[in-house]
Amino acid sequence: MQQEAGVNDAELSRAIELDRGTLSRLLSGETIDPRLSTISAIARFFAVPMSSLFGEESRGFVPVYEQRSLRDARKAATAPRHDQLWIRVSNTNSSRFAIALAPKSRTELLPPNAILVIGEYASLDSGDLALVEVDEQTYTIVKLTDGEKLIGYDVESTSKRRPILIKEQAIIGKVLEIIIGR
Repeated sequence: MQQEAGVNDAELSRAIELDRGTLSRLLSGETIDPRLSTISAIARFFAVPMSSLFGEESRGFVPVYEQRSLRDARKAATAPRHDQLWIRVSNTNSSRFAIALAPKSRTELLPPNAILVIGEYASLDSGDLALVEVDEQTYTIVKLTDGEKLIGYDVESTSKRRPILIKEQAIIGKVLEIIIGR
């Protein structure tokens, strides 16, 4: 997690107010019974559940970005911040990141608190949702009506279901999973 967040031991030590020697022993495995407050502080710093610090639990999480603040979706999965919100997904192999939808009206019935998990895809079919780059740093969710010809419509467009042709290189990823937030 430190490497992904670009945080060195000294920065982490200062952020969680823990002596560097103690942190070093903890990270090297010399400390076999760390204090709960230390584990809690580390988990809070990385914005992950405490259980994820113990191994297998951390697999299967992807970063969640707010739809309105998504700036570079092509780098979203590789540039998580230490204060990043993470969510567990069911398809861990293909999933790259997730988008928390902004509350607004859509032509598709997606709840305003939905989180769309975006990932790699082998194919796109009619009915699939995809994240598409419209302009530089402008993204939209498109529902495909013809997967073969890559024709679909913007689910957030005010002009209902106006067909648009999608360039394959503009597709960031396919919506693999829809998670309803709380």
